[in-house]
Amino acid sequence: MNAALLERKITFVDVVQALAARGFTTEADRLLSMGRQRVTGDYLQTAAIIRNGRVVSAVNDPNRYSGPGTGYVMTDDRRQVISRMRREVSKRDVLDGEGATGQQDSRHWRIESKGEAGKGDDPREVVIGISPGFGVRLHKTTGGVPLYKVLAALIEGVRERGGRPRVVRMHHTADTSFLGLTAARLAGSGVGIGIQGKGTTVIHRHDQSPHMNLELFSQAPLISEADYRAIGGNAARYALGQTPIPVIVPYRGQALGARFHVQTALLYAIETSMIEADQNPEVLEVEFYDGR
Repeated sequence: MNAALLERKITFVDVVQALAARGFTTEADRLLSMGRQRVTGDYLQTAAIIRNGRVVSAVNDPNRYSGPGTGYVMTDDRRQVISRMRREVSKRDVLDGEGATGQQDSRHWRIESKGEAGKGDDPREVVIGISPGFGVRLHKTTGGVPLYKVLAALIEGVRERGGRPRVVRMHHTADTSFLGLTAARLAGSGVGIGIQGKGTTVIHRHDQSPHMNLELFSQAPLISEADYRAIGGNAARYALGQTPIPVIVPYRGQALGARFHVQTALLYAIETSMIEADQNPEVLEVEFYDGR
């Protein structure tokens, strides 16, 4: 190789030009494209955007914010465009849909309060702790399973595996972990199930930390009626001192986040608005009618 070339640092562009000069045009184009993407990536910082084909970031558009009123101010036109976003969903839309489902499903079950829930003494007892809105303002999971079927499946699952279910409504929290932990502390066995109106479920034990549960089922849109029955069965096994195989909810790589974010947020907002921090858990009598 020429001594002058050895002394000169060969650049990325030199390689591209050499490939093109010797007929490797496809390779040269792809290498050049790869370099172009890398340069673009260097500009794509955390807060960067692409506007009219040009990257805008802190590199070429530094933040000159110097206090209230000096930052970005949305124009009236832009505000109107955003307010007309497609497929907008409101809390009222969600409640209307839940209400229609509740009216339709009311012929399948009945829930009646039997007073304040105390600590059980049956070592086979599994408490199913439902959230404030479960069956009151919320009537189906984000997976579309009616809540009366969910509760029936949990109860049947507990019974099938030798446990004795007791249903308790929590008023002081809508958080899954604390629903489950409270249920576990009320259960004679020390094992409980916590479930939100949107379907998120947990199996908990009385001596665990709030977020150190036995099994957690956070992908509510994927949980079927059969899965809820299996969850009830596992809770009964834990109550009896057994070591069951964790329930596996089938997952096929579905992108659930964006699809359910708005619905989930609104459902949880509805439940938290129903919290009564000073009200104790209450025992419920649940009756399911034929034909459910």
